[in-house]
Amino acid sequence: MLSARVEAASLIISPGSRSLTEGESFSIDILVSSPDQTINAAEGMISFPPDKLRVVFISDSGSIFNLWIKEPSFSNSLGVIDFSGLVLNPGFAGKTGKMFTVSFQARAPGSAPVAFANGAVLANDGNGTNILSVFRHANYFIGSPLIISPLKAVPQEKKLTETPET
Repeated sequence: MLSARVEAASLIISPGSRSLTEGESFSIDILVSSPDQTINAAEGMISFPPDKLRVVFISDSGSIFNLWIKEPSFSNSLGVIDFSGLVLNPGFAGKTGKMFTVSFQARAPGSAPVAFANGAVLANDGNGTNILSVFRHANYFIGSPLIISPLKAVPQEKKLTETPET
């Protein structure tokens, strides 16, 4: 009897870490990896701390998805991004397929984890088998902006010259 082999797929947030400054804008890519088996769909929900990060915009330019069941959308008040997309036949197989890009602004100092709350990656096998096995989350570190105060003039000592007594 042959057993069906289910290949692993991953949902990835890239880069996985980065140091930022409060007020700085930066972008991350939301990727899918399925090097051994062709997929035709992926979906998920990503959470982020809304007190630390604010989504500025989302772009699906260069996406492997041909159709969106639910275009990537976000709520800054809830701290969530959700999506559901399809890849038409023959599907996608590869190490890094870009689904979309999220542009954030760092709002406050501290640790800002960005993580998949849930997700699925469906094989292009006619059965819609969920082959998701790994979430690769990210954590960003936001520091306070370095405040450089202008140099204050330091009073210089006056050199007193003695006048000879006459």
